[in-house]
Amino acid sequence: MKRIQKLLLKLRDPSPAVLILLIICSTVLLIYTFTREAPNPGIQYFSYLFSAHTLVVLCIAAPRIAKKIYAALLRVNIFRRYKTDAEFRMQLGLYTGLGINLAFVVFKFATGVYYRSLWLGAVAVYYLMLSIIRFYVLKSRKQIRELSDEKEKAQRERTGCRTCGWLLLILDIAIAAMAMQMILKNEVFRYPGTLIYVSAAYTFYRLVIVIYQYVKNRRSEHLLFSAVGALNLSVALMSMFALQTAMFSSFGDDDTLRFLMNSVFGGAVCIACLCIAVVLLIRSGKKTNS
Repeated sequence: MKRIQKLLLKLRDPSPAVLILLIICSTVLLIYTFTREAPNPGIQYFSYLFSAHTLVVLCIAAPRIAKKIYAALLRVNIFRRYKTDAEFRMQLGLYTGLGINLAFVVFKFATGVYYRSLWLGAVAVYYLMLSIIRFYVLKSRKQIRELSDEKEKAQRERTGCRTCGWLLLILDIAIAAMAMQMILKNEVFRYPGTLIYVSAAYTFYRLVIVIYQYVKNRRSEHLLFSAVGALNLSVALMSMFALQTAMFSSFGDDDTLRFLMNSVFGGAVCIACLCIAVVLLIRSGKKTNS
């Protein structure tokens, strides 16, 4: 009886080896069930029950596994620094974004020239402005770290924030140019197959994270942190607009509704990005006057 209880306990709260074995067995059974034209009914029903049990066990064990993985990652220096050092986290995000943006600039500009497309040219300009802003913030943070006087650091933060505000205003012009082509010429981002669902999930997830970070850092003493948050929020809003146009392109057949919704949402995005840039300028001005 005790052996049976121990076995049931292992099945309810399995060790990593047992969990891996459950996953492998469930996968094999389901492959057999769905690939055979006439699978054995007994094996078929057993595979459903066994897979359901594995899924329940995975859901129960998921928090415990996540905690162990997180604890293991914290023992890695670069991950621990990423979690605890806001400066390092911002720099890593900026370098990553800068690399991706520059790659898009080259690709969109080359394809725009090849196809003689104003749309691709506008997208290239958009990514070029993103690259310039990210590079400027990285350069400014490096200059600030080299300063020793706190007043000079504060002044450099204010100057950097103000410059980012003006650059975001220029970025808003590129966003408006893209929005006009999306609305009037139905130039949109297109996603093959089911990739649009993956893009939608990531876009919504990214928007929530960016809004949280923006609200968290908008009162930060480091004004360039606020500038990075403002940039990320502008990009996230533009991504939402691009996703909407892609959704209408894939699933919508009402041109009037498409034009109305793209006009309303595109105008709202442009106004929101304009307000974000103005807020940065006002913040830098208030800090300068204080």
